[in-house]
Amino acid sequence: SAFAGTALAGHLMANRIDTLLITGCPTSACVRATATDAKTYHLRPIIIREGVQDRSEICHEFTLFDIQARFADVVALDEALTYLSP
Repeated sequence: SAFAGTALAGHLMANRIDTLLITGCPTSACVRATATDAKTYHLRPIIIREGVQDRSEICHEFTLFDIQARFADVVALDEALTYLSP
């Protein structure tokens, strides 16, 4: 998780950030753990589909399906960019 052993949670809270766009790899480990921790901190985790990958496509797709079903949104890059547009 990007939160483990870092000051990320404090930084996000201090700056009143409520949404976290997540990229990285592997999807089934670091990305999933970061999204889980984000939800624990009452943030809205959003996984950018084109920004994550795993060692196996089956594992990758299952993890994205499971994350979407349980605790985070999984969106296409275009949708994330639209979200960031003024």
